[in-house]
Amino acid sequence: MIDLRRKHIALTEGSYTPLKASGDLLLFYRELSEERLLVALNMGPEPIAVSFADESLSGRVILSSFLDREGEEVLDSIDLRGNEGLLVKVVVGGA
Repeated sequence: MIDLRRKHIALTEGSYTPLKASGDLLLFYRELSEERLLVALNMGPEPIAVSFADESLSGRVILSSFLDREGEEVLDSIDLRGNEGLLVKVVVGGA
């Protein structure tokens, strides 16, 4: 995680934008310049599906708390296992 904080300055210096979530789910963006990172945390034991109906989401997982999803493509929704956290590098501007 320390290495990621060095590679992705948005994690330490970027703006924080919370997203609407409920229950055991915590979602927020960290953004700096052209870098946007999504942090998705399922704090509960049950799996949860997260869809982004209000906006298009496209990106790749750069870290999973289970260390098994790096590089996985994310398109408009995320399936989180119980007690899983994901860090997703979001494609800015739909490019």
